[in-house]
Amino acid sequence: MENKQLNLDRSVQAIYREAPFSEHQVSVMPRRTPEEITAELEAKKLDAAHQRYKELVLLNAMVAMLILLILFCIVVAATKGLGSDEGKLAFGALTTILGTLLGYFTGKNSK
Repeated sequence: MENKQLNLDRSVQAIYREAPFSEHQVSVMPRRTPEEITAELEAKKLDAAHQRYKELVLLNAMVAMLILLILFCIVVAATKGLGSDEGKLAFGALTTILGTLLGYFTGKNSK
């Protein structure tokens, strides 16, 4: 059995003869071992789980803040009355919050 060597210069020249101004890139890279592939996939899984956790924490914090703000507006409007300046401001803030939420949820699928 002969020991034939791969001549990359000829291969690259053949590629550029076929398409001299194309976007071809040729590089020689070592094969990845199954352990490297498994480690990379595991790292990606852990990173995705961490990203989902951060998004869940942020979502819960925003929902809690919105609920507290809505309750605060309702309490101010109920105790001060809608005729007072504080009640009008609280009711205006409440309608703005609810309108924004309604617009977000109904306009989300129209994109």
